[in-house]
Amino acid sequence: MIMLQVITRYLPFMHSLPWTEELSRYLMIALAYIGASNGMKRWSNIYVDFFITRLPPKAYRVCMILIQLIVLTFIVYIAYLCIQVYPLVGRRQVSPTMGFSLLIPQSTVIIGTVLMAAQLIGVLIRSLRKGLNDE
Repeated sequence: MIMLQVITRYLPFMHSLPWTEELSRYLMIALAYIGASNGMKRWSNIYVDFFITRLPPKAYRVCMILIQLIVLTFIVYIAYLCIQVYPLVGRRQVSPTMGFSLLIPQSTVIIGTVLMAAQLIGVLIRSLRKGLNDE
């Protein structure tokens, strides 16, 4: 999309396309949530594990499960807040250059947090199974 805007800037017979930047922004936000969901599935998020890796194996598993529960609680809370704000804000706002309701781009935040929570529930179930099988 951005490449299209750059090309049309330098063509003398075409005007620059204003909607490409806005559409790219919305697509980038949606892609970031898909990537975050994939990161949750692999549990490859960024965290400091300097102290956690030095714990005994059982304490390490318990600590990781607690961290996953805290992250899941935070994600569910974000989804809850987004669902509360979604109908209040999105109905009144319209995309400046593309002219559609901002309910569509704002829904990517809700969908993304729900995907992240679902992936994290799967990781948590795997962690609990692994912890129970090791004992």
